[in-house]
Amino acid sequence: MTKEQIYAVLENVRSWPQEDQEELAEIAREIEARRKGVYVMDDEERAAVQEGLEQARRGEFASDNEMDAFWMNLYGALARSAEDVRQGKFATSDDVKAFFDRYRR
Repeated sequence: MTKEQIYAVLENVRSWPQEDQEELAEIAREIEARRKGVYVMDDEERAAVQEGLEQARRGEFASDNEMDAFWMNLYGALARSAEDVRQGKFATSDDVKAFFDRYRR
């Protein structure tokens, strides 16, 4: 790809909705991390990690029962997914996000 082609693509990106621009930036960060072996967190990820560390310092952890329920649901979802894969059906990133969003505090 030439520099001109790259600039043309980036110019088009400016007209995309914010959500699409953020998705492209995330993909670019993942590629860069793969190439360099270093992942650079965005502000949202950094804030989430900071919050998790603060919760740990305060001794706020999920109970054994909460973790058991989480893993039981995950294993159940994976079992259903295996059948879907055999049938050529795949979970979308939204499906996976929805699953994990249920367990966020």
